[in-house]
Amino acid sequence: MIGIAYSNSDVERGLHPGPGQRQIAEAHARGIRHGICQCRGSGALVLSEFTGAATELREAVPCNPFDVEGLSRRVEHALRLPADRRRRALTAMARYVRGHDVHRWVAGQLADIAARGAAR
Repeated sequence: MIGIAYSNSDVERGLHPGPGQRQIAEAHARGIRHGICQCRGSGALVLSEFTGAATELREAVPCNPFDVEGLSRRVEHALRLPADRRRRALTAMARYVRGHDVHRWVAGQLADIAARGAAR
């Protein structure tokens, strides 16, 4: 359900610096990928520069959530982006999310453990 809620917006904001913003950003990208966005896959993601997801989802519009005026300008900027640019950004983020899921992370962790064990 969260993916549907977040993908029905023209602009999604991921502002909280704590855990969970990656999941929100992924839900937005996943909703776009599955075609459930009312904006036909042309919404924008405004993401706090303080979230871990900001380093992974570089196509999002970065913002400082503690700068209210700056945040307002970033949301305006996101709303004014051409639809084709927003669509390309969301497609790229959805592709990244698909390729960098928990299964890939676990596989990488296990490979690191195996490599350390082999080095002994």
